[in-house]
Amino acid sequence: MTTQKEILAARQLRYRLTYPERYRQISKRSKQKHGKKYLAQMRERHAALKVGALTKYGPQERMQCSWIGCEVSDPDMLSIDHVNNDGYAERKNGVRLNGIYLYRRLMETEFSANYATLCMNHQFKKRAENSRVTNGD
Repeated sequence: MTTQKEILAARQLRYRLTYPERYRQISKRSKQKHGKKYLAQMRERHAALKVGALTKYGPQERMQCSWIGCEVSDPDMLSIDHVNNDGYAERKNGVRLNGIYLYRRLMETEFSANYATLCMNHQFKKRAENSRVTNGD
């Protein structure tokens, strides 16, 4: 069964393909009229998505660094970490997700122990420790 949203999307696509120049003009006017409002709403949605992902992968589902003893909870200082340092494997398989795209995927999928929330200080500390182990320092 087709939903109302799908019907509307198909109608808009047909219009865009049938009248491309008219569609560009309408789109341009709309961006000029509502551009700042749209960007503000988009920033709010992205911030909420980031907070949701950081919370989901934080300790005890709190938006906080997962490093033992660290209490950083500022979303600007937190990021998602590949626990097993296997981000390269995802990129090698063609999965190039970062930023909002990664947060969206993490929120849409089941919880995975392959990710954790870390503050940037501990991201760099983990990298330095891994480098020492790898290089034998």
